[in-house]
Amino acid sequence: MQSLSAPALLNQFTSLATTFSQLGARLSQAASALQDPGLPPPTSLLAELVSCRRDFTDLCANVLSLAENLTVAPFPVPAEIASLNDLRPLLQRVGEAEQKKAAVEGIRRQALLQLDRVLAIVRRDGNNFPPLLECQGRARELHNAIAEVAWPQTHPAAEALIGGEHPFAQLLLLVEGQEELDVPRKMERLRQWCEDINRVQAHAKYDFVYVDLESFERYKPTSFRQLIDGFREYKEKT
Repeated sequence: MQSLSAPALLNQFTSLATTFSQLGARLSQAASALQDPGLPPPTSLLAELVSCRRDFTDLCANVLSLAENLTVAPFPVPAEIASLNDLRPLLQRVGEAEQKKAAVEGIRRQALLQLDRVLAIVRRDGNNFPPLLECQGRARELHNAIAEVAWPQTHPAAEALIGGEHPFAQLLLLVEGQEELDVPRKMERLRQWCEDINRVQAHAKYDFVYVDLESFERYKPTSFRQLIDGFREYKEKT
């Protein structure tokens, strides 16, 4: 049996509905001629009836097959689909299920790509780093778990990964960096933390300084005071 997508089946449905309408008009004319003056239906018309019946049966079988693959529920009793009107609501549900599955598969693929990036992290010096190896072991376990989940089930961590809320997504943020979007946000959160902790205690005053690698290598500060005085980015509220 040919496996078709919901849009392709919908095109077949529309085409068959048009054929049924046209054939119905011709059958009405043939019925009138059969009654008076008693003219038998043309052989070609009978052949078209057989062809339409076969096309309808094939369409029903293809829609039911796709509905089963997509686990559409409730699954209809095949014998109860006797007309295009019976088939239309099932075809609509099949189309919705196919779109939902495509969206879920997209999320799953993106989540797996995120984990692939975690597994690709290495130290610059090439040495093993036990905490990183442990982290990647867990990432590999999660990768396998997400990959093994079959439709219509979804893994709860998939959306958190692509939404940036999962710890592995946060790790990528720290390792790879996205200055335009993420550093200002993190600095604002750090500023707020310093303000909050200073408000509730007086034992020490907390502050922050943002030091980017490019500027550090360019100016080569030799003391912590030079860091504080020379690196003022994100110090002023926006």
